[in-house]
Amino acid sequence: MNYPGSRQLGIGARFLRSLPWHEMEPHPEWVQPCWNEKNYHAPSAAGIPRKLRVIYTPALWNPPRLMQLEKGLTYRARLVNPSTSDEISLGTIQADSHGQYHLAHFPEQRDWVIVLQR
Repeated sequence: MNYPGSRQLGIGARFLRSLPWHEMEPHPEWVQPCWNEKNYHAPSAAGIPRKLRVIYTPALWNPPRLMQLEKGLTYRARLVNPSTSDEISLGTIQADSHGQYHLAHFPEQRDWVIVLQR
């Protein structure tokens, strides 16, 4: 309990409780590249279609491409540091003509959680 990991578990629990986590389902098709059994160091995505997307990205320099965004919907986007719960607002985003969005960059190389909320 005296190590940083125990504090970070509490941060993660508070983060999940701030969302309707019980309604979320895995959506690997929402992020590219995406986690799979051969690539454990790729992002993973979950959420509620047309409402919420949560993408965990392990320490990457290049942000992943967000896929299959619903055309015509606007999302409020933010980055969350899962170690500290610090947040960075990314403003609002919308899909391009292919239903995709690509973040320009991360502020630093570390784990991030990308949260898109309607």
